[in-house]
Amino acid sequence: MEAELVETMAVSSGKLDSSVIEAFELGSIVSIKNQTDFPKPSKDLINRVERWPVRGWGLKNPTWDPLTKELHPKQLAREPDANEFIKFLDSFKQAAGKTLAEAIPQWKGSLIPDRVCWRPWELATRRVRENARDDFFHIDHFPNRPSMGNRVIRVFMNLGSDDDIVWASTKPLHQLLEEGRKYGQPKVFRDMESIRQEAKRKTKWWGWADKGGSFHDTIFKIVHDGLKKDDLFQEEAVRKIHHFPPGTIWMAMTDACCHSFLRGSWMVDATWFLPIEYCFHQEAAPAHLLETVTKIQQPAAVRVSKAA
Repeated sequence: MEAELVETMAVSSGKLDSSVIEAFELGSIVSIKNQTDFPKPSKDLINRVERWPVRGWGLKNPTWDPLTKELHPKQLAREPDANEFIKFLDSFKQAAGKTLAEAIPQWKGSLIPDRVCWRPWELATRRVRENARDDFFHIDHFPNRPSMGNRVIRVFMNLGSDDDIVWASTKPLHQLLEEGRKYGQPKVFRDMESIRQEAKRKTKWWGWADKGGSFHDTIFKIVHDGLKKDDLFQEEAVRKIHHFPPGTIWMAMTDACCHSFLRGSWMVDATWFLPIEYCFHQEAAPAHLLETVTKIQQPAAVRVSKAA
């Protein structure tokens, strides 16, 4: 499927047809209509979590790692509501994993769980360093959880009661790469050989070996940062605006879906890695598009245990 811009496709819960799976693997967003299996936190829990020390310059979103059983930032584990909060995030992960397994049964047992994240503050006004700004167009790269070239799948939900969560998306990665080569924009794709040489210098310096990372992760960081720092791309890229009302569930392969978070609060998301060998369209994987992986690789050892 060759879409000019990343589209939002609304589907009922259940198995996706082949055309939707193809579009999903290329970078399109899939919105799930049936949300009955997804938990919603009590208003009391929301009010209590809002008082946690998670707001302010440089503070990170509260996240829970289902494999290590750790809450991040770690000091949040001392909060009196931490166990109830973790229980909710685990319930969300289970519901999202069930939805993925029903949507694409062939992926069941092959999805490698990553963190579950709760974003309680307004996305439009959150103050963070430039490379961490989600309101810039980007493809997902996790510095401390290298993907080793595997696909990145994320399932999101608007937990708010009043406002839409607003996203924007550009053309998917494969088209941005081709346009960068042909027309020089986005400029990070003008010269892939220069990126490779830069990655060779930085792979050791960034300590990827200590984190179980790879050459692919180094290149992906360069691409991620290059897109965010490209003022012309950020300002002039043709974009599609997506509105997700309260209660909406949506998912995307965010290593190919170039997106930005524009407005909204109380968004929760769960992330999985998917080895390329289980994709229906392996040629669409960023690792193949960027020619960074020549064989199937696993993420870091801590993520080898597979779960839907």
